[in-house]
Amino acid sequence: MKYTEQKQDLFTVSRDYTLAHCISTDCKMGAGIAKTFRDLYPKIPKVLLALYPKIGQAVCYRTSSGQRIYHLITKRLYWEKPTYESLRATLLDLKKQMVNRGEGKLAIPQIGCGLDRLEWNQVSIMIQDIFQDTDIDILVCRLK
Repeated sequence: MKYTEQKQDLFTVSRDYTLAHCISTDCKMGAGIAKTFRDLYPKIPKVLLALYPKIGQAVCYRTSSGQRIYHLITKRLYWEKPTYESLRATLLDLKKQMVNRGEGKLAIPQIGCGLDRLEWNQVSIMIQDIFQDTDIDILVCRLK
């Protein structure tokens, strides 16, 4: 694994990156970076809801350009807050799916740490621990 954090807009990374972010099972995606995803890809909520997402899943959506976006289901309803355990479960599922599909590049925001209020230093350690035995390059895009 190669792990990098840098100041960059997630939506400016090259298309060979797989993207991931956190959402709830209700797929409201009405605030934060999830709203940006919904605004860019308006079909996402309807497609995801039809898959009956569950906490702990990384649900994949493929854009018309072929880029994959994983929606990490970390909580039941949009106003709730995730736990470190629910985030860990989704990251483990994400890792499994990326390895199985042969995906080698992942770009993420500081997942779980904006509106969801988890601590980035703990989340960062968790990500590195989970992906350490892979060849996946992880790019964390920070706005600040």
